[in-house]
Amino acid sequence: MSSTMRHCTLIVFVFLSTAPVFAQQVGDNPTVLKVCGPNNPAPCADKAPRPIYSPDPELPKAHKKKDQGTVVLSVVVGVDGKTADIAVNHSDNQKLDKNAIDAVKQWKFIPGSTNGTPCPVQFEVRVSFRFM
Repeated sequence: MSSTMRHCTLIVFVFLSTAPVFAQQVGDNPTVLKVCGPNNPAPCADKAPRPIYSPDPELPKAHKKKDQGTVVLSVVVGVDGKTADIAVNHSDNQKLDKNAIDAVKQWKFIPGSTNGTPCPVQFEVRVSFRFM
C-alpha cells in the first residue's frame, strides 16, 4: 500500500428520535408512528425498526478531508422493512446530504411494531462522515 494513499473511516450511527410527536398520516401511507418514549406516549410504536442491512454511504466524487460532518435524516420504515419519505433534518455539510440519502435508501429493517403488529415508524438516522 502506498504511503500517499488516503485512509478514511466512515462512522454510521442510527439514532432514534424521542421527540414528542404523535401518530400522523404521511402521504398515502397508513398511520405512521414514532417510537414510544417518556415524551412520546401512545399511540406509538413499542418496538423501533432494527437495521439488518445498512451499507456505508459512498464518498462524494471530489471529497476533501474537510468534507466531513453529520447528516440527520428523517426516515419512515414501512411494514415491508423498506425506507420511504427520507428528508434531511439537519446537515453539517450539505455536500454529504445526497450520499447519506442514497445510502439510507438501500437500508433494510426489521419493521417496528406496536402490540406485536408491524407498523410504519418514523425516526431519525444520523449518518456521520469522519475521515482519519
